[in-house]
Amino acid sequence: MDFNGQKSTPFIADILHQQGVEQVVICPGSRNAPLTLAFARHGKFKCLSIVDERSAGYFALGLAQTTGVPVVIVCTSGTATLNLAPAIAEAFHQQIPLIVLTADRPESWIKQQDGQAIDQKNIYANIIAKSYHLRGELYCTDDLWHTEKVTNEAIHIAVAQSRPVHINLSFAESLYADGFERVNARKIENYIALTDFYDWPVILKEKKNILILVGQYVGHEKMPRLAKELNEFPNVVMVAENLSNVPLDMAISNATEVICKANEKLKPDVIIYLGGPIVSKQLKRHIASLHVPVVRVQMNDEEVDTFQSNVAVVRQSIFDAFTTLIDYFQKNKTPSTFSADWKLASENAKKLRNEYLEQIPFCDLKVFDWISKKLPPSLVLHLGNSTPVRYAQIFNDNYPESCYFLSNRGTSGIDGSTSTAVGFAYSTGALNLLITGDLAFQYDSNAFFNKHMRGNLKVIIINNSGGNIFRVIDGPREQKECGDFFETSTEHEFSNLAKHFELNYFSAKDEKELSEVWDSFMKGANRPSILEIFTDPEMSANAFKDFYKKIQP
Repeated sequence: MDFNGQKSTPFIADILHQQGVEQVVICPGSRNAPLTLAFARHGKFKCLSIVDERSAGYFALGLAQTTGVPVVIVCTSGTATLNLAPAIAEAFHQQIPLIVLTADRPESWIKQQDGQAIDQKNIYANIIAKSYHLRGELYCTDDLWHTEKVTNEAIHIAVAQSRPVHINLSFAESLYADGFERVNARKIENYIALTDFYDWPVILKEKKNILILVGQYVGHEKMPRLAKELNEFPNVVMVAENLSNVPLDMAISNATEVICKANEKLKPDVIIYLGGPIVSKQLKRHIASLHVPVVRVQMNDEEVDTFQSNVAVVRQSIFDAFTTLIDYFQKNKTPSTFSADWKLASENAKKLRNEYLEQIPFCDLKVFDWISKKLPPSLVLHLGNSTPVRYAQIFNDNYPESCYFLSNRGTSGIDGSTSTAVGFAYSTGALNLLITGDLAFQYDSNAFFNKHMRGNLKVIIINNSGGNIFRVIDGPREQKECGDFFETSTEHEFSNLAKHFELNYFSAKDEKELSEVWDSFMKGANRPSILEIFTDPEMSANAFKDFYKKIQP
């Protein structure tokens, strides 16, 4: 959808109205015309014009003091924004909620000797709960989503912290264009510490089939019990990747394969999303395409709206949320085949996967299948970024129940996977295994350039001669420059590096050699051990790409 540069201001105004804001203090100006028109023409705000910005700020402060409800201040660009600072500082230290909306020039005109153009980003640093910068025009659905997310998040923070927040909006000409009719924007509810199950019907009202999606999570000792209890409700399905560290046998852990055969029976009425990032891009795209309401459970202020469908944010820990939900589901039992349908689809997907694995030669996919079946219990499994963390999701039903999963998915970079595993292994007596790629291992080879290494660390390098992820994803693989500039093909092997750092070294080029060296590689040692497994890059990429085609119904 193309918005053709439509102003974002009608959506901002409507969200603030839905969130309970009633009063708007407007300082006259030209650059803030889109904001002024949006609030004045909305029809549900009491708009008050105050000429002097310094006085207007304090006037808004007085209004907010009387009600405790956030008051909006609308201001033009340039030094006018600076004149609001004294009142914002006072509001910050008195803990009075204000929504400060400042108009700005387009970023390209800052420091170009244009009139009333100063750098307004973070202009109220140290006296504001949070600052945002938005473009005042919408050109695509992502622009609208971002505007809705930021506006909802800003008022949630203002209310929760009882402090001012700042949204700076850059506007291009024309400032007085038509198109300020009232719109219905997406309101996101904000719930703080729901500890009683009676609060959840407000969110789950008339929602029969519920999908609980768990992203990356460090885990909790009571999670196995809670997961088992959730697994017993016929209308509830828990979807989790291995990095969620919830018991994978109590969840749908192969959801990416299941959605390849998705049908209406598998569509939930609401999704409750807990934890950190999801690895599977296919799963994220599928959930976003469903357009079902999402309830996000989190503790921090920066609201996560991964699927662009949030209807509510619940400020609660994952453990407390699980406990609260179980209490609610027990008291609101709902007959359904939702859970049974997902479990059947999951088993069918596993069957198709296993049939496909029997047909393919030794390659990356085959290696991960083999390794996942050989892992000992009580293992800490570190997954390198790019292909390792993706391949590892396909075999979640093979891992031992006590396996603990870690990966640097906060930024998803390849640059520190080995160093992180070295540090984690140093701090624990458990057996640690890192599965990484040759490019990532080479990139972080200095991980072993320290005195703090222990023999409880094992490293498997899948050497497919470069960044094989670029042979898998759409885009790079179609380019003639893929090998030289995307994949960065290499012919390195790491026996000399292992010798240099006095590491135990093993290698394998096929399943027979892998079987022969496995036990020696995994047994105890005084220094870390490396197992380098060589695979064919083209064959591995083709096998992975064909995998999802073959499991289609």
